[in-house]
Amino acid sequence: MTGAGGTRVVDKGDSAGPWDVGPLMQRVGAFVDARLPRWHAPGVVVGLSDRERTLGVAAHGWADLAARRPMAPSDRFQIGSISKSFAAIILLQEVDAGRIDLHAPVTDYVPWFAVRSPFAPITVHHLLTHTSGLATGTEASLDARHALWLLRDFACTYPPGERFLYSNDGYKLIGVVLEEVTGTPFPELLAQRLLGPLGMRDSAPMITLAMRVTTATPHQRLFDDRPRHTGHPLVPSPWFESSSADGSIVSTAEDMCVYARLLLNAGEAPGGRVLNEDAFRLLTTRHVEDPTEAGAWYGYGLGVYRVDGRTLIGHSGGMVGFSSYLMIDPGAGLGVVVLMNGNEERRDLVDDVLAAGRAAAAGHVVPAPPPPADPRDLGVAAQEYAGVYEAPDLGDPSAAPRGGDAVSGAPAHAARAGSAGDGRDADSLTLVGEGGRLVLRYDGVDVVLERAGVDVFLVPHPDLDRFALRFWRDADGRIAYATHGPDWYAGPAYGGPAAFPSVPRASEVCGHYGCWDPWMSHLRIVARRGALWLIAPWVEEPGGEVELVPLADGTYRVGCEEWRPDRLALDAVIDGRATRAVYDFLSFYRVETL
Repeated sequence: MTGAGGTRVVDKGDSAGPWDVGPLMQRVGAFVDARLPRWHAPGVVVGLSDRERTLGVAAHGWADLAARRPMAPSDRFQIGSISKSFAAIILLQEVDAGRIDLHAPVTDYVPWFAVRSPFAPITVHHLLTHTSGLATGTEASLDARHALWLLRDFACTYPPGERFLYSNDGYKLIGVVLEEVTGTPFPELLAQRLLGPLGMRDSAPMITLAMRVTTATPHQRLFDDRPRHTGHPLVPSPWFESSSADGSIVSTAEDMCVYARLLLNAGEAPGGRVLNEDAFRLLTTRHVEDPTEAGAWYGYGLGVYRVDGRTLIGHSGGMVGFSSYLMIDPGAGLGVVVLMNGNEERRDLVDDVLAAGRAAAAGHVVPAPPPPADPRDLGVAAQEYAGVYEAPDLGDPSAAPRGGDAVSGAPAHAARAGSAGDGRDADSLTLVGEGGRLVLRYDGVDVVLERAGVDVFLVPHPDLDRFALRFWRDADGRIAYATHGPDWYAGPAYGGPAAFPSVPRASEVCGHYGCWDPWMSHLRIVARRGALWLIAPWVEEPGGEVELVPLADGTYRVGCEEWRPDRLALDAVIDGRATRAVYDFLSFYRVETL
């Protein structure tokens, strides 16, 4: 089936195997059709492979939304962190050759690398498993070596090997280790060791500006300073060059199916072994548990998952305006790749294609895809959140009621609420459950909230969409209060204090800060209930917010847990207000908007 923006299928014909893959690939189109209007991506390409060949590739939607160019099976995408497993394979080749020791300090190979640490040295194994203690990284520098040089001022907060914390900087360092050991730039290693030998002819080992014309156009929502919402149009994303080992490969679904076959065949390719059996076992061993996902472990550059009694192996990828997923089911002998030109959740599509593929391969009838979940449909749960939520007494200055005192001394809602009698109730939130939906009564209109996580909701109204609405529970599990950016409202069951101590430095540091980094372009700092909070779209905590804990040196720990390594510093104080916020090594500058 073809058509403008519709599904375009490459069926590999009689060579596809003993079962008909056509209905399965058409089913992919049905799955996507039902979800694409709500996705934060205009198009997707899905590839399916067994151990011997690509079974089919389905393209859907738009490669370029503004130009109305339909997605094609041959379109290229940045695959992001799927690239990490490529780096891990090359490193294991060097281990096999005796040139790298997995448990040697990384400084044996990169002598100039340094961090501030009282603990044992970081080893190569720690880098591969995200147990080095390095933070995720901010992309403050596009050059891998300079990004690692900045870490000389990074203070490790726990011993290497103690816990899993995903680190792009750790894999940048793997690339530099390989360059130091081999004397070859990392992109050349990718081309020589993997892309060339595997026949991945349409793939590139680095992202350049020139290839933008031959790649699907990346997309993001219009506003990058607030939670993503489908009410905001999709626009092209910024483009940047990259050659570091944490994610620099550009590829197609067909080529990624070739790579999936390398994993399905345990390191063996048509031209011979890429990895020996022992090395492949190390690549896919469950080295460390990933606490962010139930049943998830991490090997070397690959996740290892236990789902419904099956072992799956794969990795996601996320770039600015691109997202991807590669997953193999070794027991079924199937692999699937999903490539999108936007930032969207894709695991449900991956799992569905694998399940349908297993059914088709077994000769079973492939069921129709499940209907998509409606984030507005809460069912009976809507009533749990319903009620009137009251702001604290605005006459009590110690209550720090709605965050506005952090900047100007005025309640934050006062600038938004308008005059009395205009239909807005600045001192309370009225939420009702209607037909299984949670509705906010605001300014004479009903705003239907959309679930964005556990007790977290999007508020699709232009006055309110900068922050998520988050509900907080008491020790008995009852909804106690709600927060929205700097504001908080006590619920009917709230039994806590209305007043909280003033927040030191609040008037100095609270505000909106921005920078030119396409990954992390905005953050806001607010005072709420006696504490400072950092709120940003790129924060992975519920509601995109995390508490800031003041430290003795005047900086803030990002997160309550003492092991958290990220730091925020605020400086350049002019007329009583900080004009710069530095998150790890990335500088943000004050913006004169809410």
